[in-house]
Amino acid sequence: MEENTFLNLIKRKSKDDKQKIIEEYAYLVKRVAGRIAINLPSSVEFDDLVSYGLYGLMDAVDKFNPDLGVKFEYYARTRINGSIYDNLRKIDWAPRSIRSQSKEIVKVISDLEQELGRSVNDIEIAEKMGISMEELEKMFVQGKKALMLSLEDFFMNDSDDMDKASFLKDNDAQSPEDKAETDAIKKILTDSINNLQYNEKLVVTLYYYNEFTLKEIASTLDLTESRVCQIHSRAIQKLKGSLTRFKKNIL
Repeated sequence: MEENTFLNLIKRKSKDDKQKIIEEYAYLVKRVAGRIAINLPSSVEFDDLVSYGLYGLMDAVDKFNPDLGVKFEYYARTRINGSIYDNLRKIDWAPRSIRSQSKEIVKVISDLEQELGRSVNDIEIAEKMGISMEELEKMFVQGKKALMLSLEDFFMNDSDDMDKASFLKDNDAQSPEDKAETDAIKKILTDSINNLQYNEKLVVTLYYYNEFTLKEIASTLDLTESRVCQIHSRAIQKLKGSLTRFKKNIL
């Protein structure tokens, strides 16, 4: 859809105009739902995620303000993400013990990195928790059931809509303070990813940078989709630990 056509539709916001925009950007819902699904057990239906996401898209159409200087696609992604996560929390699909366990791993990683001033490895994490490597691996696998937040959502789940919009702006439109924080986040992520195990780094790179699907990654690496999912879960919990340390230092 051309920019001028979209702006005319979004400004008028008649019932027909809204429907045209929703139809134009419906593909975003399936794309976002598909990427969230990688973190969820098979008991959560993909069609349900799409339904939750559609509510977010409709909300984005109603509330989008072109004057913010944010592209609608980015704004809609945020709303779709938020709607899916909100509904997942309502149905409380992850056992409390699993959620608590996942948070514990993230906290241990954050505390260790704060103490050592660098990324940590699996052996150090296991020693800090007083468990074996086998037990840690099992916790990483189980943590998949509680891993609801993507890297993008991790920095926006506690923010209001204006903060989210600011985070998503193009660099040229950001204030010096926003740009400095964004650059710092990118550096933390880059350093943390570089310190992941080789297979973890590869899965994260293919998934977030090359935008491969879970199936495509499995085929490329000659692994099962289940194994790729486990590797992704372990990597993201480590990255969340690093990012938690960063957030503590800037708050």
